[in-house]
Amino acid sequence: MQLQAHPYSALLALTAFVSAAIVVVTWRRRTAPGALPLGVLMLALMIWSGTYAIHWASVTLRAQVFWLNATYFGVLAVPITFLLFVSRVSHNDIWIKPSSIALLMIEPIIIFLVVWTNDYHHLFHSSLEQIQVGPYSVLDWGRGLWFWINLGYSYLLILACLVMLFIKSLHANSLYKKQLGIILIGSIFPLAASAYTEFILSARSDLDLTPIFFSISGILFGYSLFRHGLLDFLPVARDAMIEIMSDGMLLLDSRNRIADINPAAQKLFNTDNSSAIGQFAHDLLPAWTEILLPYFDATEDVTITNVKFPEDEARYVDLSIAHLRNKKGHLTGRLFVFKETTEHIKGRNALQGANEALRTQLIEIHKLQEKLREQAVRDPLTDLFNRRYLIETLERELALAERQKTQVSLLMIDLDHLKKANDTYGHKCGDITLQTFASLLQSQARSSDVACRYGGDEFVLLLPNLSQKKAFQRAEQICRIYRKTDIHYGSFILRDTVSMGVATYPSHAKDGEELLRAADDALYVAKAKGGDQASLFDPATLNLGQNQRKLFSPP
Repeated sequence: MQLQAHPYSALLALTAFVSAAIVVVTWRRRTAPGALPLGVLMLALMIWSGTYAIHWASVTLRAQVFWLNATYFGVLAVPITFLLFVSRVSHNDIWIKPSSIALLMIEPIIIFLVVWTNDYHHLFHSSLEQIQVGPYSVLDWGRGLWFWINLGYSYLLILACLVMLFIKSLHANSLYKKQLGIILIGSIFPLAASAYTEFILSARSDLDLTPIFFSISGILFGYSLFRHGLLDFLPVARDAMIEIMSDGMLLLDSRNRIADINPAAQKLFNTDNSSAIGQFAHDLLPAWTEILLPYFDATEDVTITNVKFPEDEARYVDLSIAHLRNKKGHLTGRLFVFKETTEHIKGRNALQGANEALRTQLIEIHKLQEKLREQAVRDPLTDLFNRRYLIETLERELALAERQKTQVSLLMIDLDHLKKANDTYGHKCGDITLQTFASLLQSQARSSDVACRYGGDEFVLLLPNLSQKKAFQRAEQICRIYRKTDIHYGSFILRDTVSMGVATYPSHAKDGEELLRAADDALYVAKAKGGDQASLFDPATLNLGQNQRKLFSPP
């Protein structure tokens, strides 16, 4: 399948990768409240972003339409799974039953059928047209009636989620309110991104920002669930909450004696419950004393990230410290939670390294593309622009001159004795002659002029915004300078001359092709007069130039 390297495709592929990573994390912690619907939500976003990335990378209209339709495998699942997730984490899940979910699925099923039968009725995509935006082929599509119906249905479900979160946060305790606040903030992002896409951005681009911002929200949701999981005070048994938790938990009393330690912490500190309970923390954990001691007498809760193991600096933990108080506000103990992040940091470092390598590769690719583009429009021998570049530039300059009512002159130049130099001294000498004149021509050109090798021993100097009188003076000046220029070839010092034809737009031509022909006719008039001179285009001398051209043309 033919693809294009559209920047939107790369951004969406990264979004799909982030969503997939969150799916893996939530699956590993699927027993946490809300983790399973979050995983399904991120799976739908992964499908949405992945198919959308392929849509932007596709080149043909058929492929673009197919992958745009394929996004709805994920698009239609996102609002419902998002509602299930929010209902779980806000404890408003009493309504979640197979019959309720079936009712919610009616609209997505109808939309799914409408999308895939759109060719017969155009009720979802009112128009599908491929347009060219810069170097990329882009699908331009109109929104039909059923598109707006689905958008309204999705907005309704997301607004219901926001209302549930807001009401729940009003009655939550301060710790749980923080967790809900993060989820609430994350819930606003995709709604705002969708509204911005449909009502503002769609006038300039068909990129849908919603999956990108939904993935950012997914990161916030996962952070809230797993980073602040201890703040979710659900009525669960100690065995479920502490004994089997993967994070190490160390509970100290007000005198910094160990009151409890779970199996994960025992493994972390290489100790056991029976020998640890009752001991002072600095006696049992001397290697950790330097790290923990500053917080034994602290009064504020704190979280420290990327703490190195004292025994193994290649391992890392995130350390959270919560202060426990009685009803009178007196300190009764401290809870230390150790979350090992070694693999996460290794993965992050690997990803950063990969991103850096990718950035380097992109820079190299960009440089290579620039080099290839430059080579495509440059003559390799003289480093002047080639004929292809001249034709493109000439049309552009004539269009600009037409708008600004200015003139464009053109010098058609031919080296008088290049063939003789080739026959006498060899083609290496001819190459040096061409390079010598090219350097001279470039030195006599303004920054706005375009010096080109037209082919063989012919050159062209394009002179925007220059009258025929000044162009003719420029041509005579180049002739004078070149006839005095030394051409060094080995031990030989050679001299050469040039003939030039001068023509000006719009005096002598109405388009680029006529301007080149007029300058060429004037060139052959100069040659007919003996060369080493410039000739201004004059219809009265056309026969002279044409007769001279016949002498140079093969029989």
